[in-house]
Amino acid sequence: MSGISDLFSITIDFEKSHLFFPRIMIGVIILLLLIIGLQSLIKRLGEGNLIESLKGFRFFEENYDKIKLYGSIASVGIYFFLMDYLGSFFPNQGLGFLITSIPFMFTMSFLLVGKDNFKNHRTSIVISSIATPLLSWILFAKIFFITLP
Repeated sequence: MSGISDLFSITIDFEKSHLFFPRIMIGVIILLLLIIGLQSLIKRLGEGNLIESLKGFRFFEENYDKIKLYGSIASVGIYFFLMDYLGSFFPNQGLGFLITSIPFMFTMSFLLVGKDNFKNHRTSIVISSIATPLLSWILFAKIFFITLP
């Protein structure tokens, strides 16, 4: 009878449980990268000669928005640093995630929507910047007991 009960038991290694969500996200990003690369390769092969279609290839479009790109990269770096730093004050509670995710989502939304369109979207940006991290924290940290940084 203990063999059947072992099937329904869950053991959590709290030393490694914080790695659960990042591993899922890395897997999703790698999968999406492969899909995008495969779609691009199929498109270029359909255009004829692969070498010819690569001439003049640019990773970034001309006149790309440097503020959005570099602002996003800087925001992500600051977000991870502060999440880890604040998480050390509240170990295994996920408050580092919660406290840093709200301003991070607001900053990213502001960067990506742009200063001109912000007035039209500010209510939804503020609500989603607060609600999404809060609901994620409740779901993962409080209901499923998955440790967050």
